[in-house]
Amino acid sequence: MPGLLDDQRFRRDFADMYRYYRQARLLRLRLLDGRLLAVFQTGPRLSDLRVLRWRVAPDGAVGYEDNHGERDDRFPPAQDVDWTETTRDDHVPGRRPYIAIRDALRVSTVGGALTVAAADGAEVCTEPVDEPLQSLADADVLHARVGALILLRIRPYNETAWRHLVFNTRTRDAVRLDGLDRACIRLPGDDGVVFPGGFLLDTGTVKTFDTDVAGLEYERTIRSPNGEDVVYAFCSRADGRTLLLPYNVIRKEVAAPVACHGYALFDDGTLVVLRAASGEPASVHPVQVWRTPLVSDDHAAAQPTGTGPLERVGNADLVRGVSECLSVTRMVGEMSPSAPVFEAIVSACTRAADLHHWFAEPDLGALAEPLSDVRAAAVQVLDEYENVRALTAEAEAAVAGGR
Repeated sequence: MPGLLDDQRFRRDFADMYRYYRQARLLRLRLLDGRLLAVFQTGPRLSDLRVLRWRVAPDGAVGYEDNHGERDDRFPPAQDVDWTETTRDDHVPGRRPYIAIRDALRVSTVGGALTVAAADGAEVCTEPVDEPLQSLADADVLHARVGALILLRIRPYNETAWRHLVFNTRTRDAVRLDGLDRACIRLPGDDGVVFPGGFLLDTGTVKTFDTDVAGLEYERTIRSPNGEDVVYAFCSRADGRTLLLPYNVIRKEVAAPVACHGYALFDDGTLVVLRAASGEPASVHPVQVWRTPLVSDDHAAAQPTGTGPLERVGNADLVRGVSECLSVTRMVGEMSPSAPVFEAIVSACTRAADLHHWFAEPDLGALAEPLSDVRAAAVQVLDEYENVRALTAEAEAAVAGGR
């Protein structure tokens, strides 16, 4: 940016900072809410900061403001979910007491183990605790809901670290993901959550990447105008390490993460990343240049538009519609048959048909018809489940009456 360092006030503030804080070092540069922030660490603690800031105009002109930008250098909340703390009202006494979670789970920390069971008592997860002699009230238990996922945040008595478990109401499986302690961000459509180093989908797919996530904090979410691609950025304030997790809404998967020491995203979608350094001083700093669909809104609006039914619907709505249909396909093909899965299929088919009127148009593939067939088949299977359940109950009652 021409003239970025020419302002006399900047030169004075910069010289004063190094006069009074000789160990000052540049931590990061951030473009945030129309301001360019230069964040310097001036003391031994990460909270010892001095932030120089410039105002960036829409036409790209830059003007220096002052050296009081500490309040502007903020990170968004790391937890994109509403955690609900359990109380004694959720405790269910008995020979095997437990904490009831959303009428779907039973959590217990007594008897020397942390146990998570489904509402019917079927155990899905058990882990030892450090202090075997404890009651339900001694543990801290919080929970949150994201689509079909129930997130648990548990700290047994006399332990310092939180344990994070996720229960899938469709697959009835539980997985431990302590990465949620650093950040827990909802995926589009509440299809799952992403955290530093991995993601979890409501289809049961979970993946963690073999990368250093120590000290990473959620920095921001970058969305493409086409609605298909999202990038989640996690940054370490201490050493500038950055992890970019690209997520595709249609494929519902996170591509290989990009680990770097800073990045720049241009209006045309060009992403320039500074390769992760070895920690040794070097005269050459390799960079990588990526072409991405993460263009700015202004750049996307300036592109020529086409004609036809697809253009009339719009790419963002098309992406959402195709994503809904593929979600149904995955539930049918990848998830084990069960009543909750078929209920989810019925709900997904109904929601997709209600939200996307263009499914009924022949020029756009007439997706409403096969979607309706899938929904009808799922309803029929659910009816059979109910019949089997009713017959089973009658048989059990008959056996019990004949004793």
